[in-house]
Amino acid sequence: MDLAAAADGDAFLEFVDYAISMLSSSSGGNGDESPGAGPAPARPPWGWAVAQVLKSCCAYSSGVTAAILLSDLFQSWTEQRKSLTAKRKVELTNLLKTRNRRRRLPNTITIDSIHEKNFLSPKSVLEAVVIDVFVIPGTNIYMLTLGDMWSTSTIDLYLHRRYYNYIGQHGVLKKGREVMLTGCCLRTAMEGSGHARILPTEYMVMLLDEDEDEDAMLLAAQFCTYSFSSMMLDENRNNISYSFYARIEKIESLEPFGSTERKQIVLVDDDDAKIKFVLWGEQVLLANLFSVGSMLALDRPFIANCVHNNHEESQELCLEYGSATQVYLVPIAQQEEQILLTPTQIRSQGSRLSCVPSNHMASQVTLPRDLHGSVDFSKYPFRVYVSDLHDKMVGVSLFGMVARQGRCWPYGVYVWFDLYLEFNKHICRVRLDHIDVNSLKVLLFHNLCGCVVSDQSGGLQCSFYDSENVFAWCVGQTAVEFLQISPDEYMELSEDERAMYLYTLQNESFTVAIANTSQRIEAYIEGEKSLPVWEITRAQKCE
Repeated sequence: MDLAAAADGDAFLEFVDYAISMLSSSSGGNGDESPGAGPAPARPPWGWAVAQVLKSCCAYSSGVTAAILLSDLFQSWTEQRKSLTAKRKVELTNLLKTRNRRRRLPNTITIDSIHEKNFLSPKSVLEAVVIDVFVIPGTNIYMLTLGDMWSTSTIDLYLHRRYYNYIGQHGVLKKGREVMLTGCCLRTAMEGSGHARILPTEYMVMLLDEDEDEDAMLLAAQFCTYSFSSMMLDENRNNISYSFYARIEKIESLEPFGSTERKQIVLVDDDDAKIKFVLWGEQVLLANLFSVGSMLALDRPFIANCVHNNHEESQELCLEYGSATQVYLVPIAQQEEQILLTPTQIRSQGSRLSCVPSNHMASQVTLPRDLHGSVDFSKYPFRVYVSDLHDKMVGVSLFGMVARQGRCWPYGVYVWFDLYLEFNKHICRVRLDHIDVNSLKVLLFHNLCGCVVSDQSGGLQCSFYDSENVFAWCVGQTAVEFLQISPDEYMELSEDERAMYLYTLQNESFTVAIANTSQRIEAYIEGEKSLPVWEITRAQKCE
């Protein structure tokens, strides 16, 4: 080997080592790699790199530059990692499916649809999970590989620089983090120029999970110091970097300021103090990512005076989305409850579907629950009867005959009459056509509890209100309020631990709503034939 060949060999080997280092920095050199973080190696094999460089040199017989070689290497390395990244995507999306899923936002699209249409509207919402974080070789530009639980493919996003501070080993934005994006534009794939990518957008929120220790610590350490009331009372508020944690109560549009569109999000903190979070112009796209009931963690918002519809500033304070503002979201999970069909509904179903074998008939229906645990029956597929009504039902439609109506005074008088009326969650105006005076019945009711009052020993007594002890039963969320533990967690305890846990609950005080039910539910407890007639329908612990 002559000296010239040796010099060329050294240059070739130096370039291979340089290329490997550049690809390594793009594969997680930001410190996010950890054992088990993903199946793809952070550093390309040396033999693979040599083979790819030689392959590219042969393809460009007339000569090739270092930049072209690096570009080809990066493309090949990306394709090499795709299959391994896909395995990581399956693991992450399967993990998401096991969690309580939130309700899908109205404008949500899938990654598969982006690739199929080769188009992405700025008003669209992308709900995704971070599959990979890397740097484009030879630059300091961060890219995110995103996947969603509805798609088989992934897509790369150029990360906006306002989120660079959240990258790194201890940063929030890393593999496995759920994000929501809007205001996106697509850099479409052209022939010979790789695949489609999403251009940078500053309208991205990172999702937090209160059940994850890392996220819970972040919320407790950063967002539980200030309240809206303390900020409003602090005269030095413009010199303080505030962070708030509040529930989204309302999302509404405001009258435009000239030609500038506006939206406001009404936030409520733990002290029930309210404030408006106002978005201006293009910022209104951010409201596409919010949903009523979700928790918003707002870091360093801009504090300003509200501008009313007459375009005049007021003394009322509001929050705005400033250049240093960061938004985290704890989305409301879609709670559902399985409703068993009553015998009446099963019979009704059988009469309408007599041609269907009985073993194929529905025995239960899954319906969504709201923040207060109430079950929404607005899409219930069967007729609801009066005998089916119970606590925490909303969206119920009834058809029947009104048999009683009256007014209740401290010891009230009820007047009963018959009236035919169709109920559907609407308010009706009715006219009393006739009242049969001869059928008038007079009963005394206690206005505090609604129970019948009896005349005993010359005095009026309420059988319920005057008693000292009442045995009652409860189920569902109400039982959880009492036990302060979920059924699954309780069943995981040993027998001795269960007894000790229940013993600690004695003498605690609750505010409850209690109802008398004539429908007894058979108890699955040996030696017990039925539950008490009193049911606790709602409970709240007294502090």
